[in-house]
Amino acid sequence: MRVMSYHGAAVPDKPATTLAVASVGYLLPVGDFACVVHSVFARAVNFARAGALLTLASPQAGDAPTTMVLRHEPAQDLRKLFEVGSVARCRDRNLCSARVVVRLDVARIWRPLPRRDRLARNQVDDHLRVAADRLALRRQTCQSVISGPAATRTVALAQACLDLDRDRAVALASSLIGWGEGLTPAGDDFLVGFLAGLDALADDAARRHFRDELGLAIAARAGRTTDVAAHFLRLAAQGHYADVLDRLRGALLCAHRCALVERTLQRAFDVGATSGADMVSGLLTGLKAWLPIETSLAQQ
Repeated sequence: MRVMSYHGAAVPDKPATTLAVASVGYLLPVGDFACVVHSVFARAVNFARAGALLTLASPQAGDAPTTMVLRHEPAQDLRKLFEVGSVARCRDRNLCSARVVVRLDVARIWRPLPRRDRLARNQVDDHLRVAADRLALRRQTCQSVISGPAATRTVALAQACLDLDRDRAVALASSLIGWGEGLTPAGDDFLVGFLAGLDALADDAARRHFRDELGLAIAARAGRTTDVAAHFLRLAAQGHYADVLDRLRGALLCAHRCALVERTLQRAFDVGATSGADMVSGLLTGLKAWLPIETSLAQQ
């Protein structure tokens, strides 16, 4: 038997499954809201709301601005619990669908770590060399268009950003949107990492303005790719990134121990089949583009 509650949503008297959420991203709506199941996978569900996607995911997925991270790995395949197109409604921090109640009431709010002071230039260079070497090893078994046909464009994009050539940078970035296969094509993963790199080194008004203009242009063209990739591009355009990318950027620029760089790199590489490596490639390219000219990497 079912009863009707909260604006007509059908909710079981005794929900078949209750899922507890450990953390929610800082961009998740605070009050009551409704959403529609957009896509369902074994360990993740995407909900569409107001042109954005909210994600319910297993702990392995990690924190992100619009992600609800489950406290435990789901006991069963989430495709058996959620149906694409069905409505879910959140009231009093409980997200209810026909078969599930997702408890958000005890979840902590995840936010990125505060920015720390940047290391000396030679230490940053050392970290970036470690990351570049690890990425090269990863590419031996994890090829993508970023390390193949798109390689010349990514180099040209970095140069356009160094020159603050907005039109050329927009054209090159636009050519990468949607390039590749999967839910998040390689070109989109690269651009997310690339914008994160530029963000970290936008130290003056000219660079900040250039970065904002490039982000707006990428967001305006996000409709060319998949819904999921477009969501991440729009977030990145506004300076919002997943925990795994935020921590890697912080380790490269601010951590005093290379061991931390190695650990955060591995976490990033573990994202998807090639998505993590493409994202790392973008981050390193973005950082190299705007490193101070005195650094050895910028002179290579």
